[in-house]
Amino acid sequence: MWRQAETSEPPGQPELLQALSNAPLALPELVAATGLSPDAVTAALKTLCDHDVVIQEGDRLQFTVELMRRWVQQRS
Repeated sequence: MWRQAETSEPPGQPELLQALSNAPLALPELVAATGLSPDAVTAALKTLCDHDVVIQEGDRLQFTVELMRRWVQQRS
């Protein structure tokens, strides 16, 4: 999953995963945490959600699998 996020389009997926590994975040918080544009964050999130890596609950986005979140957090 990580290699795919690093090498596939759209860019920004690894940055979003690293930001989300610390806590569920809302879209504006992800933009601030990553330094990516809102459009880039939205595009990367769509891909991550389509692949069931990230899920939106309310206004917050988070990993679908806790083990994956922990792996990314340890990798950072």
